[in-house]
Amino acid sequence: MTLALRTAATCIACTLLAGTCTYTHAQTPAAETASADEHKSSIDYTRQMQGGFVVKTYRLVNMTQQNDANEVVIALRNILSPSIHIYMDFSANTIVIAAPPDQQQIAQNLVAKLDMLKATYRITYTLTEIEDGKRIGTQHYTLAATDGQRVTLKQGSKIPLVTNTSGKDTSFQYIDVGVNFSVEADAAGNGVLLKSKVEQSSVPEEKAISNIQEPVIRQAVLEGATLIQLNKPFILGSIDVVGSTRRIDVEVVAETVNQRATTR
Repeated sequence: MTLALRTAATCIACTLLAGTCTYTHAQTPAAETASADEHKSSIDYTRQMQGGFVVKTYRLVNMTQQNDANEVVIALRNILSPSIHIYMDFSANTIVIAAPPDQQQIAQNLVAKLDMLKATYRITYTLTEIEDGKRIGTQHYTLAATDGQRVTLKQGSKIPLVTNTSGKDTSFQYIDVGVNFSVEADAAGNGVLLKSKVEQSSVPEEKAISNIQEPVIRQAVLEGATLIQLNKPFILGSIDVVGSTRRIDVEVVAETVNQRATTR
């Protein structure tokens, strides 16, 4: 097959379909050097295809995050021969590899081991309000988190704060008040490592500032990483409520929704 082609990529496609092609390009001074490099690349690729290279696609079934797919591609490039061509099609969640059969077998085994179903956890936070040793209120918040991914949960209201006054015009900024959770769950043996951040804020009163009633925001933050056992409640900490005799106990329990796959 003889065609007038403008890119090396087109030449490669032609080679896969017909076995050979003739590559030509516009001889403009600005494009001549780049075109020559592309031409050399296409010739090298053609020789590889004629030398026993085959093209296979590997669809990632369990990896839906781009970062996870990138890790698989990096592993393939580190393990396989430098002459191997590897392309990641994120739109189809598929890896395309041009390589000899023996390298394809290595790639197939590696993808099978890396593309595993990740564990998913149901994480429940319990906030218990205690005053004078008596429980006066309990709230439960539940999130689903996949191994290695961070999830957040927010519940509350937006409170306006005056940021500027000019004559009859007043500018406001809204801030979130309520309960915020941010958690990342990482599988660790028979347990799970929780990287948690729990924030609770409220508006107990207002004060006049420059003749404007401004809310007084009370906030408590508990943040840290804790290794806990599955299905066993764990007290992350206790927070004293400023200006009162109350405290808030923060408890968490993690349950497995699905187990991490060990075979494919």
